[in-house]
Order: sequence, then structure tokens, then C-alpha cells
Amino acid sequence: MEINARPTMYGSQHPFYVISKDGSLLSTEFDLPDTDYNAIIVGRCCESGDSQCLDSQHNIIERKMAEPELGDLIVIGGVGGYCSSMTPFNYNSHIQIPEILAAADGTLQLIRKAQTLEQMVQNEL
Repeated sequence: MEINARPTMYGSQHPFYVISKDGSLLSTEFDLPDTDYNAIIVGRCCESGDSQCLDSQHNIIERKMAEPELGDLIVIGGVGGYCSSMTPFNYNSHIQIPEILAAADGTLQLIRKAQTLEQMVQNEL
């Protein structure tokens, strides 16, 4: 919810990519594995709307994907500039996460560094 507010606001669904800790792409919404595994991706805010798996009526829905193991990554795709600008930064005193651009040639580029705790509290009085 404080990382990607669009599902909470109007039920948008973004593609999930499951990447193993060794860097192998295990699944995407466009290339699903032959599995019965479904998951619900939630955030870290402990709020009822803090789910990346909501439909347009705000019901939590399961999404099919490869079953991740400890240390694997879940990447939320299709976030672009609107997700960043709509995000309630520092909600519950969480620092901003880094943003990484996946270029058309497949390379990854850091476009915003992770915020530090010092940066988050620097304007507090």
C-alpha cells in the first residue's frame, strides 16, 4: 500500500515476477509454471487494504505463480511513474524503497536509491 497504492485505490493488477535467489526467472504472468500454487502478495503495513492482489471490488484474490523459496524475489511489474507519484511515502515510518528500471534491452538501472532513516527524519522538529 505504501509501495504501490494503485491496487488499494482502484483494484489495478500488476504482473508478478518470481526470481530465484540465483537470478533465474521462475515465473511471470505471461509464462506461468505448470503448478497449482497460488499466492496473495501483501505489504508490510498490517492494514486491511495492504494487498497487491485486490480486484476492482477490493476483494482479496489469489494469483497463480511459481512457489517462491526463502531468499527469492517477487518483482511487481508495470509500476511506472504513476505508482511512484501516488505512493504515500513514509507511511508508518517506512523508508522509501529503491526504484529499478528494466530497460528494453533487458538491463536493470537504479533510478532512485533507497531512502535512509536519517533522510526520513531529517525534517522532523
